[in-house]
Amino acid sequence: MDRYRVHRFRRSDVLRNPAGAFTKLRVLVDPQRATGVDHRAVFQFTGHQPVTMHLRNSVLVHVADQVANQNDQNDRTDQNNRRDTSPSTGQWIHSIARKRHYGSSMGTRWSTADIGQQTGKVALVTGANSGLGYCIAEQLALAGAEVWLACRSRAKAETAAQKIRAVARGTVEILDLDLGDLRSVTKAAHTFAAAQRPLHLLINNAGLMALDQSQTVDGFETQFGVNHLGHFALTAELYPLLDKTPGARIVSMASLGHRMGSMHFDDLMFTKKYDRWQVYFQSKLANLLYTFELNRRLQQRSSGVTALAAHPGIARTDLGSEGRSMTNKVVSVFSPVTTQSAARGAEPALRAATDPGARGGDYYGPKLMVAGHAVLETPSRAARDGAAAQRLWEMSEELTAHQFLQ
Repeated sequence: MDRYRVHRFRRSDVLRNPAGAFTKLRVLVDPQRATGVDHRAVFQFTGHQPVTMHLRNSVLVHVADQVANQNDQNDRTDQNNRRDTSPSTGQWIHSIARKRHYGSSMGTRWSTADIGQQTGKVALVTGANSGLGYCIAEQLALAGAEVWLACRSRAKAETAAQKIRAVARGTVEILDLDLGDLRSVTKAAHTFAAAQRPLHLLINNAGLMALDQSQTVDGFETQFGVNHLGHFALTAELYPLLDKTPGARIVSMASLGHRMGSMHFDDLMFTKKYDRWQVYFQSKLANLLYTFELNRRLQQRSSGVTALAAHPGIARTDLGSEGRSMTNKVVSVFSPVTTQSAARGAEPALRAATDPGARGGDYYGPKLMVAGHAVLETPSRAARDGAAAQRLWEMSEELTAHQFLQ
């Protein structure tokens, strides 16, 4: 135990225990394991001994059997005396690890092994040169799909394409795309259309997080411009191809951060007072509002195209490290030891894109919200605000000068 560093968290950092008051949580991180393969955590509740919990990639995956044994005797005695039907400490902790599906009724664990044959399908993935986008593109290509890497950096896209081609059966192509420039968006869409290929999967994955204040070529706040408006325009440009392709899907990458976001319709670009995180949270909330409004309009037209969304939980990527604030530095330092892999974070989007049982309007995320296998999840109430979704759609049409699905 001496070699473990101790990380302390506040009461608000974890769920409350219905069987007793939470007093403290310690996460014990082995510094000899650089990737955080096997961590441990200690929960302590009022009236109980500390409870050791095993984590993988710093995320709870199971509870040792001795946890229940350690506390069940006291719990049974207490329950007999008080006839209390509340769950024991051991039962409660197990429920976090094993039963929280966040809106899913599925009991099986979905993984990339469940991706069906994708031969003959064409996918376009934005931001595919690294992180989540790279992992999504790689898995689709491994399953036989023709994958287009839509990236701002041609050099990075070439490197990514070479790596994928070395292991995958599917064809890999590169598409120059800068989501921060609407002219580039239009040019990319025309280039893809000129290839005369169908489009089965449009994965709106590219994103930026917690940047210093800046603007896109078109004068939009950069995070909102790239994360939402750029993808809105790209989808509008590519919709005719999607509409002609049977069973086409549009998958947008959202974030846990949408739950902390709100739409500032009177100042979408945060010109009055810039807050790097609130801008990011708003853009991710916009991704979901847009997805659900898009799917509503598709259903209204009886279109064969479906729109879905996903989020990666907390995954190891370069997001959040580009800015100059203290929070950017914190993200850079702690991300390598407190997050799941990008490959695991990509699974919800891959499930949304390939699961035959997925339906328009579905939202997938990790089982434990921050990590775990992909399950159906319920988005925040703000993300399900139909009036806000329609207002965002109309403002996005005006800002980008792209109209579709009228």
